[in-house]
Amino acid sequence: MAQASGAARVRVGGIVVLDGVSNPPPPGGPEFFGMGSQDLVATVHLDAGDPTEVDLTFTAANDFGYGVRVGFRLPEVSDLLGRAVESAAAADVAIVVVGTTREWETEGHDREEFALPGEQPELIRRVVATGRPTVVVVNAASPIDLSWCDGVAATVQCWFGGQELGAAIADVLTGAAEPGGRLPTTIPVRIEHNPSYDNFPGENGEVRYGESVFMGYRGYEHRAIEPRYAFGHGMGYTTFGFGEPTVSAPTFTSGHSLMVSVPVTNTGARAGSTVVQCYVAPVERNGPPRLVRPPKELKAFAKVRLDAGATETVELVLDDRSFAVWDPGEPGRTELEARHGGVGLPQQSAERRTPGWYIDPGSYQLLIGSASDAIHTHTTIDIEGPR
Repeated sequence: MAQASGAARVRVGGIVVLDGVSNPPPPGGPEFFGMGSQDLVATVHLDAGDPTEVDLTFTAANDFGYGVRVGFRLPEVSDLLGRAVESAAAADVAIVVVGTTREWETEGHDREEFALPGEQPELIRRVVATGRPTVVVVNAASPIDLSWCDGVAATVQCWFGGQELGAAIADVLTGAAEPGGRLPTTIPVRIEHNPSYDNFPGENGEVRYGESVFMGYRGYEHRAIEPRYAFGHGMGYTTFGFGEPTVSAPTFTSGHSLMVSVPVTNTGARAGSTVVQCYVAPVERNGPPRLVRPPKELKAFAKVRLDAGATETVELVLDDRSFAVWDPGEPGRTELEARHGGVGLPQQSAERRTPGWYIDPGSYQLLIGSASDAIHTHTTIDIEGPR
């Protein structure tokens, strides 16, 4: 099997089996930033233990995005799923490793399905049905459908960990290492819940980023949609307690910084780590804000590692950008007024701001937690001055 951006020819044992030179395959493959060809496929008989020479010749077709990928697939073995389930039923604990490979997701193209490829979801469900305690290790580079996760004892999202992934997973599963990672993205219950769902992949060659500032966890909270796993979520082998936060000043002044101090205690029986997350949420006191804003936004975070029973004060720093909002202004307002004479246009605001970052006065909550949906404590500060 070969895919190329250019012209490639593959010989096995001196015999041409794939000829992309004399018979170029049609374009449309996902490799090489979408410039690769569709797969050329051939069947070759090989004997176990018998060395066979594979020869590849390739000519680039351009100066960018050229290359060739050659691979092989073993003959399909019947009832692999059934054999795996039988093995799981005979074990004390079943560890099911699922996920994707570069065939399903890689740089330059998008996955077509939210679900795990092939029969992997069915494999998980059938292993769970054996009654054996089941741990699922998800080796994927992006969020996938985890609709099966409620029936398993544990789910480990390991992403693409490279050549030491196997050793790392073994350490985590046996407890030799603490799983200290936290989700850098939100995993929805359904793909339709994703804030970008209505805008992607676009149409007529244009992708509209219509979710605007309501991307990621901001969009889920704005629409009151509960995800399967929230941004920042993660578990380990110990637990943590968060004390009351203190701030370096009750009022924030533009051009200065604000220190938020949070005591964190490892309340479990072994060493571990957590990520202290500080979200900023504007409080509506004197009417709605000038611009539409997410319910809260992550503005500072710090990872802390503690021995069992230990306490440490984590310090988080907030600055102007922690409270500022981008105002695009009204660049087309003058043109609209000239075309329509002001008829039918909304009432013009008393203040016309040029595009830029602005800090609106008022009260802001500082929400301290371990995930966007796990806020443990909070405090409030004020920002004085004109808008």
